[in-house]
Amino acid sequence: MATIKDIAEKAGVSMMTVSRAFNNPKIVKDEVRVKILAIAKELNYLPNQAARSLASKKSGMIQIITRMNPDDFYFTQLFTGAAHYLSDHGYSMMISKDKTREYQYDGAIFMGLLAGEDQVIYHTIKKPYVLLGKTDLPIDWVDIDNTDGSYKMTKYLIDSGHKKIGLIGINHDEAFTQERYLGYVKAMTAAGLTIPKEAVFRVPHSIEGGRRISPIALAKKDITAYVCESDLLAYVLIDYAKEQGMSIPDQLSVVGFDGFLFNKMSIPHITTVKQPVYRVGVEIARVLVNRINEHDRPKQRVLIKTEFENGGSVKVIN
Repeated sequence: MATIKDIAEKAGVSMMTVSRAFNNPKIVKDEVRVKILAIAKELNYLPNQAARSLASKKSGMIQIITRMNPDDFYFTQLFTGAAHYLSDHGYSMMISKDKTREYQYDGAIFMGLLAGEDQVIYHTIKKPYVLLGKTDLPIDWVDIDNTDGSYKMTKYLIDSGHKKIGLIGINHDEAFTQERYLGYVKAMTAAGLTIPKEAVFRVPHSIEGGRRISPIALAKKDITAYVCESDLLAYVLIDYAKEQGMSIPDQLSVVGFDGFLFNKMSIPHITTVKQPVYRVGVEIARVLVNRINEHDRPKQRVLIKTEFENGGSVKVIN
């Protein structure tokens, strides 16, 4: 197995310079550091994580605190993006649901926060961290542009000739649900359309929640289209409507939000906006590593746009 001494001899530098190239690269000239890293790769050198941790006073560990279900496809994609970036930068990860427990870690990623929890984190967590989701506090965060995504979907229905457009929303106490509602309201208001309050619903984000509201939603006969705050809810609405003998999109148009599972399971496929979730994971990890390396850098706020996908669940009304 190759050692620091082997790399130093081949590179024509001291062992101290090799050590610095791995543990404190900013103080090593670029050309020297690049040469050392190339030789290390050539020799299949693996730095001793324990030794690096002692030298840098870092654990090499990132803590992810989340209420998300690890079996959820969204979480899996997000986690994978973060894991790939962190691994490339010498970090391992651990997942926890409890932000109060004490671990040895260099930084933390908080996901799935409820209203007000950003305040608690801001006043209690001293190590570098980043949030998934917006906050007005001076905290690093990364988020999907939920308002813009919902606006896109609603405007697409309006541009397709629909004027009576309802909403099936998610009743979670999280900011993204309100943002998606605001996108719907923004598009309707900009087009001078009345929001049909009797056709605006909030339901649990589940198949059961969607099934409970579907017959009530379909009873609103003047509504020609629904904006759903997730593809799951859109999928359930379409499935129930077809059970009742309705033709989609001829008798009802439906749009969703997510673009990574239920949109393709539905027949017809759901017109939706796709969240680039893997990229979100990468960005969260990048922002955190930047904060760990530069504690005094300006706060980073990254808002990622959704991507429109036409699935065939919308009828154009002449």
